[in-house]
Amino acid sequence: EVGTGFHPELTGRENIYLNGAILGMRKREIDRKLDEIIDFSGVERYIDTPVKRYSSGMYVRLAFAVAAHLESEILIVDEVLAVGDAEFQKKCLGKMGEVSKGEGRTVLFVSHNMASVLQLTSKSLVLESGRNFQQMMTSKSAVNYFQSGNRSLKNKRKELSFYRRPNVDYSMIINEISVNGRKDSICELDLFEEIQIELKIDSQIARFGIEILFTIINQNGEIIATLNSCDQNFIKPILIGENNFEIKLADNRFAPGKYSGHIAITQDSISIAYDYILDVPLFEIRDTFQSPNWLDRPNGYLQFNNIKWE
Repeated sequence: EVGTGFHPELTGRENIYLNGAILGMRKREIDRKLDEIIDFSGVERYIDTPVKRYSSGMYVRLAFAVAAHLESEILIVDEVLAVGDAEFQKKCLGKMGEVSKGEGRTVLFVSHNMASVLQLTSKSLVLESGRNFQQMMTSKSAVNYFQSGNRSLKNKRKELSFYRRPNVDYSMIINEISVNGRKDSICELDLFEEIQIELKIDSQIARFGIEILFTIINQNGEIIATLNSCDQNFIKPILIGENNFEIKLADNRFAPGKYSGHIAITQDSISIAYDYILDVPLFEIRDTFQSPNWLDRPNGYLQFNNIKWE
């Protein structure tokens, strides 16, 4: 537990010694690593300030810096990256990679951040309701299972109201989304297969110059692409009643995996949001060729067809 034994009245420097002792480090070992720990934490300017005046981010940075410099055989890290800026998170991942690969020690990394799990680990266990779901598997397989959602409703999609953002103007509502004709479940597609996404929008008002923003997200929560109807000079008025829109992706280059989307109906460069849906499952690209994955890592975000080597 990072920060175990930190005393709010003690300074950062004093807490390094206290925390290090609780974690099993001898004083001479802390003396030897003190400058390295302080430099890693990034809070050297406030190292002689009582930690009660630290922000939560500064507190965790210092605590992780101590734990990361322990010479233990096994380092157990539980959601330590939930606090901290991007630079510090990158530094933490680098340090844990150094500990596991460079020094040959074991890191047990517990996290809901799938990108970090894939970056740092090679094998994973999935816990469900406090119990192990199945035996150790590759991290890629574990992430795929974790991202699959409710297993009893596999490949099913919940009501659109579940994905709808509150506090928007509901004079227009996205009431149906279908991918290649599938509207109630996740559509399974082969590599390079054309994708047709259809939207049905019910409107109580008539408007001209509406923008439809469509953001595609991979199973790690990373944005892959954003499609804006205005970027393609697509102009279609919204009429009172039911309106149908279709997006065709003939040049489908998505790599195997599951994809979801954020969809918004806006006007005047997002100054007005009529409806906004988040993280609605859309489609899954099957790995038709069963391409090898030598490092048990995802093979990137895109697959390319008709590549020429000369």
